[in-house]
Amino acid sequence: MHKNPFPPSGGSPLSSPRLKPGASRGHSVNMAQRVIIGGFWHESDTFNPQLAASDSFEWMAGNAIREWATPGGKDNELAGALVEFDGAGVEVDPSLAVAAPVSGPVPAPVFDRFLGALEQRLAMTSPQTASGIYFALHGSTSVEGRDDAQAELVAVLRRHLGPHIPLVISVDLHASPSPSLIAGVDAIVGYRTAPHRDIADTGRRAARLLLQIMAAGALPWKIHIRLPLLLPGEFGQTDLEPMRSLVARVAQFTEHPTVLEASFLQGYPWADNPNAMVSLCAALAPGTAPEPARTALIDIARAIFAERAAFYRSTPALTIADALVHADQRSPENLLYLCDSGDNPTAGAVEDRVDLLQQILAHRRTNFLFAPIVAPSAVDHCIGHVGQRVSLTLGGQLVDSGPKISASGSVLAVYPNDALGGDVVIWAVGGNRIVLTRRRVAMHDPAWLTELGLNPADPGTVYVLKSGYLFPAYQDLLASIPRARAYLVATPGASSLDLMSFPYRRLPHPIYPLDSESGTRWAMTVTDARGRSRGNTETLPL
Repeated sequence: MHKNPFPPSGGSPLSSPRLKPGASRGHSVNMAQRVIIGGFWHESDTFNPQLAASDSFEWMAGNAIREWATPGGKDNELAGALVEFDGAGVEVDPSLAVAAPVSGPVPAPVFDRFLGALEQRLAMTSPQTASGIYFALHGSTSVEGRDDAQAELVAVLRRHLGPHIPLVISVDLHASPSPSLIAGVDAIVGYRTAPHRDIADTGRRAARLLLQIMAAGALPWKIHIRLPLLLPGEFGQTDLEPMRSLVARVAQFTEHPTVLEASFLQGYPWADNPNAMVSLCAALAPGTAPEPARTALIDIARAIFAERAAFYRSTPALTIADALVHADQRSPENLLYLCDSGDNPTAGAVEDRVDLLQQILAHRRTNFLFAPIVAPSAVDHCIGHVGQRVSLTLGGQLVDSGPKISASGSVLAVYPNDALGGDVVIWAVGGNRIVLTRRRVAMHDPAWLTELGLNPADPGTVYVLKSGYLFPAYQDLLASIPRARAYLVATPGASSLDLMSFPYRRLPHPIYPLDSESGTRWAMTVTDARGRSRGNTETLPL
């Protein structure tokens, strides 16, 4: 447990009680109040040259949002928020929500369609009847040809609903909020876990915060700290040190009565975005002195930056050669998973690279299962040939990068099932099985392998997933099996852990780990603002 960063509360300007929904300072939460909700979820890898597929976006408007976000039935932010709003007796007005799997940037026409549809929905809403706004965003959305799409979205909300209605957004732990986005909202609430286990709970926290602001009748103080630190998600897992202790420290910071909310946002390094770095966001109760909390948050920021090298050591990343050695040396009863992190679709990569498979075949290794490799033309070639040998070329089918392999193997099965990402093929080559898909598939759950007739827990098989860290369902599987192991493999691709390999052009410098430690004067930027003003920004040494 970290020491409480605040002085004793007796007589402290921070000792005012935390505002609760319904605790009136001129306003109360009741049936007469109405909250507008919506969302836009997309994590965008700008180093993936393939734009997000337009047909991958799921659109929900009006009551369809409530039906989709069934309270208690789904792990999404809106479901969590609805529990709080319904419990407070607040009327909810669903506007528009759009979601798509992480990929390359959002096509401009898709985002323009969203903004146009959102404006139409908002045009039917009287600003005089709206008491608050809650929107669930990702926080690291990039749109083709746009500098700051999320701030554009907030500007649309402000233009139609006015500048004075409280607006709270929730974001992913890997969010990269811009100064314009921070200025346009009244508070940001981020996930606290990676892998993400608190998505619905984040929506509940955001809803509770909005209700507090509505009850107070005054906007909170905001503090935003940006650190010169890029941090891949694999090195910020919240069940590992140093991330575990630092996230706990931020959570403890929120326990003081003056602090309404605070979030440690890890940022998203696979975007050439000037805001891709680690940041801290806090909202303080109005009418309280911000300086003690500001000082405490700056101390936390310095503690985070002091651990910059430790983050990169928290999860050892094997080379491909080292991964093969681990596979060779494992005992026959040991279950082994290897994570092909550089081509990870849940971080936005293409999912069609064959770097690891090429080395497996070149070194005549057997009993590997690859899941999956995207190869539309190879899938087409296998249709109608179950039980037969076919020659396939894999690699670079969606984006012409990385190695290609050509080999002959047997088609073991074909699954024409849209629920499995379209047609799925299991192809055997060189004593290994390869899952081939027509579309990108996120490896969230071993049940996906089970539905393909594959055993996700066979100790005689080495599993290679297109993944970074393993998602909770896989972690639970491995935890249930003695001596099961999973290793991160530092492979090439659009989500490579080797950040030095990316052609960043828009990042501010110096920034870790791109710039040398020697002689570098590291600094953070701290912005604090009362209400909706842009506030004051200063640069402080680290």
